[in-house]
Amino acid sequence: MKRMVDKLFISRLNELLPSLSTPRGTYSGEDILRALIGAVQDSDFIEGWVEDQREMGREVPSGDLVHLRLKQLDLEEILQAFNVLNEELCLRLLRLGPRLKPAHLAIDLHAIPYYGGDHGPQVCGGKHERGTSWHHKFGSVAMVDERRFMPHAIPVGQFYSKARLIRRLLEEARRFVKILAVYLDKEFYNVSCLQELEASGERYIVPVRRDKKLSEEMREYRHRSLVVGTRGCTYHATVRTVESKKESVDVQTVFLFRPGEEEDFVFDTNMEVTRKNVEQLADDYGRRWGIETGYRMTEMVRGRTCSQSHSVRRLFHLLSVLLYNLWQLVDAILIIEPGERRRQWGYAIKPKTVMRIIRELVEEAAMGVGI
Repeated sequence: MKRMVDKLFISRLNELLPSLSTPRGTYSGEDILRALIGAVQDSDFIEGWVEDQREMGREVPSGDLVHLRLKQLDLEEILQAFNVLNEELCLRLLRLGPRLKPAHLAIDLHAIPYYGGDHGPQVCGGKHERGTSWHHKFGSVAMVDERRFMPHAIPVGQFYSKARLIRRLLEEARRFVKILAVYLDKEFYNVSCLQELEASGERYIVPVRRDKKLSEEMREYRHRSLVVGTRGCTYHATVRTVESKKESVDVQTVFLFRPGEEEDFVFDTNMEVTRKNVEQLADDYGRRWGIETGYRMTEMVRGRTCSQSHSVRRLFHLLSVLLYNLWQLVDAILIIEPGERRRQWGYAIKPKTVMRIIRELVEEAAMGVGI
């Protein structure tokens, strides 16, 4: 397993980032990369990780040198390396099962706080939280069934188009899975996104953003709604026009009134909606939380940096997506090839165990031990 992780991930990523190397440098590009990955898996700043390693007598590059080499990477090189390696991990995962397996997908935007002074086009303004109103954002698509992974992630800037983001993410996802349905949150509830979803031909669900007009409609339709299922829910489906200043789109809106729950669920969808399936559609939308779980996992392995370089900061996040998908791949291999049983918590191996394997690889390299 250790050899496979080194070959699939560390050595392969080093091949894809040639700018980390210098012709006459004391340390190779792979030394720099292993120091970066070592700090990431240890949830430490690079400087702190280097200091700890040197105190144990291990030969590793200085924190300043690691940062200097990382700054040599431009965003395009980072994105190209991520796309190639992520595709390789996903394809290897899919080879363990049927090709183009039908899957439910979620699309989401993930914001990472930015505290630097250079706001540029790569930094997005937003809600003030954790001491800043500025963020780096990433659009991601994730498979949210029993087996989860992120087929693609895209850094977005302040001038990005959410509709174009949806198009690109769906195009990438189609290369790996047959889409059963795609779930998005209210951040994608606007005319251009709904137009894109309607034109995509994919089944989708997007919750409707609440406003005064919607509240009035809910009061009206509640009295005309039909009883469904055994939980006391009622529903009403109608075609509504969603408008902006220049454009509009007609979409099917479903009002599902759920007594006893925190709130009713109002959503737009292009799926056929009946008394028999409306509650199931609402329950299926709960799968979208799978991408939020994935984000929490990537936060655990995103690493820490004070670098002001936008490219370096984006590298840290994309690296966390690769580590998440690597864990999913290792787990799938353990379950399918040796036939190990899943544990009660759903996986054959914990992400911490995969991180431990990576830590051992990095430390063995620092001690000059062959893999």
